[in-house]
Order: sequence, then structure tokens, then C-alpha cells
Amino acid sequence: MQDNLVKIRPSLWLAFALLSAILLNGCGGGSNGGSSAPVSNGLAQIQAQMNSFTNLFAAGLPGLTVASAYLDTADSNFKMDGMSAAIYAKQLTTAPAPLASGDYFLLTLAGVFDNTSQNNNAADTQWVDAIQFNASGVTLGRSRVKFKNVGGTWLIDGNERAVLVNLRAESAMTAATSSVPATFSSDINISVDPTTAALSGIASARVSGSSIVSSSPSGLLVYSNSAPATPASAVLNSQISLCDSNTNVVNNCTNAADGSTYTITLYDSSGAVVATYLEVLNKAPLPATALSAANFPSAASISPSTIGGVTPGASMSLSWTNPGGLVSNWVDFTVSDSNGQLVFQLSGPSSGNTFSGTFPSNTCTTANVCTYPVANSGITLSRFQVTIEAADAYGRQYFLFK
Repeated sequence: MQDNLVKIRPSLWLAFALLSAILLNGCGGGSNGGSSAPVSNGLAQIQAQMNSFTNLFAAGLPGLTVASAYLDTADSNFKMDGMSAAIYAKQLTTAPAPLASGDYFLLTLAGVFDNTSQNNNAADTQWVDAIQFNASGVTLGRSRVKFKNVGGTWLIDGNERAVLVNLRAESAMTAATSSVPATFSSDINISVDPTTAALSGIASARVSGSSIVSSSPSGLLVYSNSAPATPASAVLNSQISLCDSNTNVVNNCTNAADGSTYTITLYDSSGAVVATYLEVLNKAPLPATALSAANFPSAASISPSTIGGVTPGASMSLSWTNPGGLVSNWVDFTVSDSNGQLVFQLSGPSSGNTFSGTFPSNTCTTANVCTYPVANSGITLSRFQVTIEAADAYGRQYFLFK
């Protein structure tokens, strides 16, 4: 199997990750080998085409017509996580540009993906595995994309998936307070995201595989949408606990292992199967008992440092340090009221190991629905929480909650 290391801008990762959780990507895809040998120079031609595509984003977002020229828009069956070529092109050309540069992709010719019909064809089809990583060697995401040779030009032809699905290893640390020691946890996160209204009929999802322990023969229920006609309610992140007999977690859990394969089956409200996808866990998370503060980012400064400094229009800033092998990629700053309800949130990619923002201005639609408390609203700010996320070289995510 031939490999190519491609210098690439993060904008191209948007093409593979579909603009969802730009810096919170999961791992995907499995390979059993194709039924026919690929063209010897197919991957090299795809690499050249993708380098050209990458250059479109060098100075910002390209126009719709220009970007569409790299997609097989003539294929009425084009499907990229539920999006047609037209919708996908619009996503590519209207999403905010990423703030970082200098990422790489390892492109590898792939074989079977989610079903046995998805094989490389020497005449006109190539499936390519793309593993994204940065200059520090941290894996940021994986995806698999189909390319079609149209008149001698290799065009992106989707991934034949009806729904965006991600699976990844996560570990978390809730920082210690004066009265409560730090706590640690690890799990497998799976997200299911019907990206268009046409896909809002997804009512449930189950995960199965040799590493899943579940009392149900259909696997572990990880997603349930009681109102599948409402796509806004359909996006869900679910955590699968690691099996641990010491803490009596022995059912509805996973014996996660490096390279373990998970099958995600999607159902409609009648219980009929909509689609079945495979996801591969690149690296299993460390068990909670093996974690310590040394595995996680450490907040160096937070301003304001108390809730009293959270005022409309005020600036906030955050800096931290990472242990060796971790690279930061996302930050959340959330403020809650005295009832424990989220009042507002600042979030986005980090700039190195720093983050800054501005608190929103006063706006209230009703006495109890405010993006920021105002006089006579009856709401009092009570706490804020900072979440710093970083990834290691295997794509495992580490969260510091402080």
C-alpha cells in the first residue's frame, strides 16, 4: 500500500471533516482491502489535485463556482455525511476560516469501508484514508473519502454516509478545590449528527462490536431522538464508559483496545435500519486509575479570577501549560446562574496556550432567559468554569475542567 505525506492547510480538513467540531474531530474508518488493484499513479494524481484544492484557501475562502470544480457535482448520488454536492460546496465556501495553518495529511489508498461494494476500482474510483496531524505530530482527525476519475481529473465524490458520525477516546480531570480533591474519568465519546432536515428521521443509534458489553443483542443504545422530525434536537454526544469490575461498571460499557472496531447502526422511528457504519478507535484512553494531574493541561492564569469580574463587555483571558506530548485545540468559558443554568458561553480554538474573548452585552428576552443578567432580571451569576482541551499524538482528547 502506497503512502504520501502531504503538506496541507486546515481548510482542506474541512472538506473531510465537514466543518463539524473543527478541532474536536474523531477517528473513523476501517479497511479490509479492496477487490481490485488501484491504478499505480492514482494516489499521486489525487495528491496533486488536493494540493491545487488547498491553494484555493491560501488567502481565504474560495468562491462557490471555483470550489465546486473539485467536486463531482454531476453525480446525483453524491453524499458527504448526508450533504449533496451543492450543499457540501456551500458549507466549504461559507464556513469561518480556521485560525491555524501547517497541518499535514497522510493519504493512503483504502479498500472496503462500510460495505463490501465500496472498493477501489482501477478504472474510475479510489477510496482514500486521510489522517490529519500537525507539525507536533498530534493526530487531529481521520476520515475516508471517495474520489472519481472524471475525464482524467480526480474529483471528490463524497463518503456515501447519510449521517456524520465520530468516535474518539477522551479523558477528563476536574481540578481540585479547597475542599474537594481532583477527580479523573475516561470514556469513549460518540457523536451522531444528522446534518440536514432530510435526515431528521434518525430516531436512535446503537453501538456494537467485540469490545462492547451490553445486555441487548443489538448493542448499546447511545442515541435516542424522541422528536426525529426536528433536526435541531438530533445532534447528540454520548459517552461510553470503560468496563471496570473494580467500580462495578460491568454492563453497557466497552473494553476499549487500540484499534478496536465499533459498528454504529442507525434506526428510524419504526425500528428499521437506516445505515450501518464502522469506526476504528485509533488508541484506547488511559483508565481513570492511571491518570494524574501530570497528564492534563495546567491553568497558569485566569482573568477575571472571580465571578465579580464577569461584567458586560469586559475582557477575559486565559493561559496554561501542557505536559509533553499534548497540543491544545479548544477552550470553553461558561458562566452559570444561581439556579445552575448556563447563562452564556465563550468558546473557540486556542492560540497556542492562550485564549481571550469579550463577555457579551446585556440582553434579556424574558425575566429568566438572558444571555447576560441585567437589573431586575432576578438572576445572579454564581460560578464560571473553564474547560481546556488538548490532544496527544494518537488523537486522544484530554479535558481540564477548572
